[in-house]
Amino acid sequence: MFFFKISLFIILLFLIFNQFGLGPKKYFIMKIELTHSKISLYKFVFIFVASLASNALFSQTIWNNNINIVNPYFDNEDSTIVTAIGNVQISNGTSYTFGPLNTLFRVNGIWNGAAGIGSSQFFTGTGANTIAGTTAPNFWDLEFGSTVTTMNVTNMNGINVHNNLNFLNTISSTNRSVHEVGAIKFLDNATYNIGDISDTRHVNGYVSKEGTANFIFPVGSGTDVRSLSIGNLTNSGPYATAWIAGDPTTIEDPSDPMGSQLHPVSALGPNLASVLTGGQWDWISPNANDADVSIGVSLPDLTTFVSSADILRMVGWNGTEWVVIGTSGATGLTEGSELIGTIPSNGTITAIGIGIFCDPGIQIECIGEINFSVDINCEILNLESALFGGQYAPGCFTYQIYTLGGAVVNVNNIKAYIGQKLKYEIISKNSGNKCWGYLNIEDKLPPVIVGPPDITVSCLATPLDDIGNPSTEVTGGIPIVT
Repeated sequence: MFFFKISLFIILLFLIFNQFGLGPKKYFIMKIELTHSKISLYKFVFIFVASLASNALFSQTIWNNNINIVNPYFDNEDSTIVTAIGNVQISNGTSYTFGPLNTLFRVNGIWNGAAGIGSSQFFTGTGANTIAGTTAPNFWDLEFGSTVTTMNVTNMNGINVHNNLNFLNTISSTNRSVHEVGAIKFLDNATYNIGDISDTRHVNGYVSKEGTANFIFPVGSGTDVRSLSIGNLTNSGPYATAWIAGDPTTIEDPSDPMGSQLHPVSALGPNLASVLTGGQWDWISPNANDADVSIGVSLPDLTTFVSSADILRMVGWNGTEWVVIGTSGATGLTEGSELIGTIPSNGTITAIGIGIFCDPGIQIECIGEINFSVDINCEILNLESALFGGQYAPGCFTYQIYTLGGAVVNVNNIKAYIGQKLKYEIISKNSGNKCWGYLNIEDKLPPVIVGPPDITVSCLATPLDDIGNPSTEVTGGIPIVT
């Protein structure tokens, strides 16, 4: 190992040459003139000071051979680089601290921070920090300090945590383009401390885990947390996931094979009315048999998606369509409510979503006679709610309205049927079963008088009418009775 500072001296020299009109062709002349003391002293001083300033501006710790760190090490250079031939081993109980100035850690060789049990690495760089490179560094205990805002893991092979990761920072992110390969990986039942998994503290990207212990993946979008938990594991993994915000119809699942990365929400399996377009969880499992793996997800706000939490179900993408993989509804519709499911034994699930379930066993019962009043504009609002009574999932059932003579009624022109009795039907999309009842269209709202506001007319007001009186015309015309 050798430790040195990389100077920006050469770059500054080019700037100096440009300042004094010294292009590349003049450099040889400059060297000759230097030997004959033909360049003024202030130019030497300027170059010397610029060299010192460049060292103060930017410096690196470079590890490019075998090193075994046995004593606590504080590295406060601007960045730390492990070259392709570098091999750094952190011994038992030894700590390595990346100081407040150090915000870049690039590993292209070997960084074995888990060589000794109890070894620790601390990132304390102020602001955004980056773990880059092409080889995954290994850590026993790792901490993203409170002075770190975002921790960007751009390393093409992610990072490996062997014991514990302490998240004291805000958002951590990974390289989504390489999905689980570039994940924050928890090996051998490793775990983490994060306090409250929240919109302001989670991993924007991929997290993977090994071992059979239950685990919560603290994933999200960078602005919204969408954690996923797994349990009842018999396989040691690795398992990996990430929350992918956006419509699965148009936003790709990067871990799926090319040509099948889109999961259209229109591709619905049995008993599904619809699938949420707000996002999905990428699901990556170790083999083709994940029977009985229990899944729980933290939901976004679904109050505008569905009226009842009872008809929500966890759904999975099986390569061709979305299928139901949950047997019960959600705990609520507000953000942070939970929905659970089970990965089926066919092992084809590659993404997890949220769907509306059509219960094939539900009994259709129509209200015998419904009195329904049009609104102030003689239009029809919330007719579906009145017919269904809140007991049927939207999308699972449809309805039709007829005159008593059997003609189909256009609900967009319902005011033409005010005062008439009509017949309605509710039809199950699953079974085709139907029920019917009567619908009385009424207009019970009293008329609304829209009159002009009071006005005060001055005798001096203008303009004047033909006989010299001030105008009393009211903008908006005469009162209207509807």
